[in-house]
Parts: sequence; C-alpha cells; structure tokens
Amino acid sequence: MPAPPSPASTTAATAAAATPHRQRSAWLLGALALWLLATAGTRALLLPDEGRYVGVAYAMLQGDWLVPRLDGLPFFHKPPLMYWIDAAALRLVGVNEIGARAAPLLGALVMAAAIGWDLRRRTDAHRAALVLGALATSPLFYFGAQYANLDMLVAGLVTAAVVLGARAGEPAAALGWAAAAWVAAALAVLAKGLIGVVLPALVLLPWLLWRRRWRGLARLVHPLALAAFALVALPWFVAMQMRYPGFFDYFFVEQHLRRYAQGGFNNAQPAWFYLAVLPLLTLPWSLALPAVRRLRRIGEDTRPPHPGGGVRQRPTADRAHRPNTRADTHPPQPDDVLGRQPDDALGRQPDGTAVALYAWWVCVVLVFFSLPQSKLVGYVLPALGPFVALLVLAATAGQRRLAWRWGLALGALLCLAASVYLARTTALPSQRDVARALAARMQPGDRVVLVGAPYFDVAFYARLGTPPAVLADWNAPGFAERDDWRKELRDAARFEPARGAQLLWPLERTAALACSAQRLWWVAAHDWQPPAAAGGATRVLQGRSAALWLSTRPAACP
Repeated sequence: MPAPPSPASTTAATAAAATPHRQRSAWLLGALALWLLATAGTRALLLPDEGRYVGVAYAMLQGDWLVPRLDGLPFFHKPPLMYWIDAAALRLVGVNEIGARAAPLLGALVMAAAIGWDLRRRTDAHRAALVLGALATSPLFYFGAQYANLDMLVAGLVTAAVVLGARAGEPAAALGWAAAAWVAAALAVLAKGLIGVVLPALVLLPWLLWRRRWRGLARLVHPLALAAFALVALPWFVAMQMRYPGFFDYFFVEQHLRRYAQGGFNNAQPAWFYLAVLPLLTLPWSLALPAVRRLRRIGEDTRPPHPGGGVRQRPTADRAHRPNTRADTHPPQPDDVLGRQPDDALGRQPDGTAVALYAWWVCVVLVFFSLPQSKLVGYVLPALGPFVALLVLAATAGQRRLAWRWGLALGALLCLAASVYLARTTALPSQRDVARALAARMQPGDRVVLVGAPYFDVAFYARLGTPPAVLADWNAPGFAERDDWRKELRDAARFEPARGAQLLWPLERTAALACSAQRLWWVAAHDWQPPAAAGGATRVLQGRSAALWLSTRPAACP
C-alpha cells in the first residue's frame, strides 16, 4: 500500500498547480491594461469634471502635495488619493492625458483583479477570465477607466474591500485578510470619503450575519485590523483639521451628509435611474440578463452553515456524477479562455455562495444610490464587478456553447466607436487649443485671467506655474444655493480668505486687475467684449469653445 503524501509534498503540488493560473491571470490583467492605455490619451479632458480633478493634481506638481488646490485655493470636496496618484503619474510620464487618467486606470485594474480573483476562487479560471473580458468590453467599465474623476478609483477599492472582507469572514481565515480589507477600505476613504467604508460595511455586515459567520465578524473588528484602517486613513484628515479648523464640518457634514440627504447637488434623477443605466452601459453583455433568473435556484441551494462551519449545499448533478471534469483538473487552454468553451466546463453549475453574495452586493449599491435625488452615472460603478460576474455566471450555467468571441468583438467595437467620436467631436467644451496657444506666447511675469467661467483645463494644458485669477460676478443672487464652479471656489476661499482675495476678482474690480501685471492674458467666452477697464485687450485666438485676448498694463495705472 503506497504511503500517503506528506503535507509538504501536497503543499508543493498545490502551489505548482496554482502557478499557471497566476501567470494566466497576470497576462490577462496586462492585456487589460494595454487595452485601456491604448486609447486613454486620444481625447482631450472633458469638462468640468476631468479638468477640475486633473487641475488639482497638476497643482500638486507646484510643490504642495498635502493640500489639494483648485485654482490655487484649498479644495476639500474630496480627499487626496486620486490627486496623489495622478500627480505622481504626471511627474513620471509627463503632463499628458495618460498621466492625468492614471487613477481611474489603476482603479479599474484593481476592480478587475479583485472580482476575477474572487470568482476564480469560488468557481473556476474559465469564468474569471470571462469576467475580465466582459468588463474590458463593457462601455461603463471602459470609459469609467478613462474618465479622470474619483468614481472608478473608489469603485475598485470598494470591490477589493468587499472581496477581502468576505474572505476574512470565512472559517479559519487568517487575521491578515481582515487587515487587508480594512486597508482597502481606508484607501477608498482617501479616494472619496466615507462611502469607502460605508458601502463595504453595508454589503459585508448583513452577509456575514446571514451566513452566521460569528468568528468572521469578530475577526473583522479585531483591534489590529481596525488599527490598520486608522493608520492609513486618519493622518491626512487630522492634518487638515489641525491646519484648517473648519475642515471636519465642511468635509463630513456638508460634503457627505447634506449631499446625500438633500437635493440641489449634481443631477436630480428618478429612482429607477440606475436600473436603466447599468444594463444599458454594459451592453452587449447585459443581453444575458434574462438568464440571471436561472441562478435563483443555485443561490437558494446555499444555506447558512452548520454550527461547525460547513455549508449546506445541495449537490448538483455535476458534483454528484462528474466530480472530476477536465475543467476541474486542467487549466483552460488559450483557445478556451475567451472563446469557445468546453462542454464539460459549461455544464458545471456556478457556486451558490458567489451567486448570493454578488446579488446582494448589487442590490445594496443600487438601493443606496437610488435613495438620494442627486444621481450621477459613475456612482453605480461599485456594483459593476458583481453585476458583470452575475451575467457571466448566468451565461455559463447552461449546456450550450456561447458566442463569447462575438460578444468581445461587439463590445470592443462599441467602446472604440464611442472613443473615436469623443476624440473627434467639437460639441464638447475644451480649452486645449487656447491653452496651448497661451503656453507658446506667455512670457515671464505674465498673468492669466479666466473670465466668467472656470476653464479648469487651462492651467494643465498651458503648463501654468502660478494659479490664474478668476474674474466673475461673485455677488450674483442665488449662486450660493447652486452646486456650481462659483460655489466651489467661494467655498475654497473660506479656508484661505487672503489668498482668495488675490485670486477671485469681482467684476467691479476689473480695472485693478488690469493693473496687476504688465501683460494679462484673458480667457473668455466667444461673445465677451473686453471692457474699457481691461486696458484695450486684443483678441489673439478664437478657439473651439473660448477666445484668448491679450492686454498690456494701462498707462493710467498707479
């Protein structure tokens, strides 16, 4: 009778079997990164969001990496993680659109890696690879990864926090999983605020209670795990409160609680908004949505665990009669990863625990963001990973072969066609042409004035070394109630009033502004006519969505 294998040999065999999967996952993530990078620099920054957030990251290159600044003033709408990532990328690869979109690109890769790892662990490598392919060719993921705001970064980190937290809640999990989950949540908080910890908690707490994972819950609130969160998340917030005493009230109360509870911020949309957005922006993969109902029985097969920690799960026909299929014992061949699937792999049932977790996860995100009046498309991104995973699980739960290559081709064509349109259209505002002309003509000592609008991308494209002045009607009635660029800058000036007076100029002080430098460059709307107080400005360029004017210091200046 042969001797049983030793634990060391078993561990070595397991590691050897896992190596091809890890290599294949690395190759797939590398291909995903190249796919996203290939088109990330083909279009100008979109306004206002990309210009605003990239402008803050660009300002950090001027020396202050601690305080986010918008047009030279402290900008505390959001925490600094995206700005740090983008500023580091701009320093590394140069001031260009690819560096400007580094943070969402990184967030997309984190999301794909986290949900792919979790699905491979719960099901098999086939489905994990298909999830990466479906994500890569879903318009919501593709453009979210190339849109320079905070939504994709926080979505990727929330996805990682949920996946790691679910792993930490499993029986006999190591404490390190809980610490890793809290670190991911801390980074998500640094990316967009409290939502980075609220969403993972809303997903994981009810899930672990339903699963009766008492030890897992205790592990997640272990002092060492909480300390890991505090060590990563708290220092920046404490530093800002010490430097600006009103920071906590502004950031947590006004920018979080009031934004969630009140209307008037961003876009008011009906309650069903995300129920339409999510399927529409995941075409063509959402065509498999009707098949999700076949997962209901699989999800119901999973019962809360026995007191000993095992899972009651009805054996499927495959598990009962075909425990050792080719997909169980061999990694997928290259021809099978994103193309034709083996019959035996398609015949295996998805894991019921994964179905239940992902369905609950999607529901939590949709309900949470559907309650407020204000809704933006990017808010739903934390549900994208589990939603696409459910589509893949539903599509692979049947017996017939699937046209994955057709889906990949159609999805890629949709993404590329939209990318080409955005790169070539002149319907979207951009000051790239004006800013580049400004950069070519500026001389030392010149000053830039933005007239009546934020023109957030001017500093980035003109490579300005000092923040521009902003000339506007700051006393217009009702502006304080509107969530627009004037309110953003006025709020920023609350933290540094003296600097705000140097940068935010009311219309009645145009003459004084004209005397503030030997030469002034005015960026204004096409129909702007320089007043006499501007010192006789001359139009230099009529750009796509703005005009560039030049004036010299009037002789009447004191």
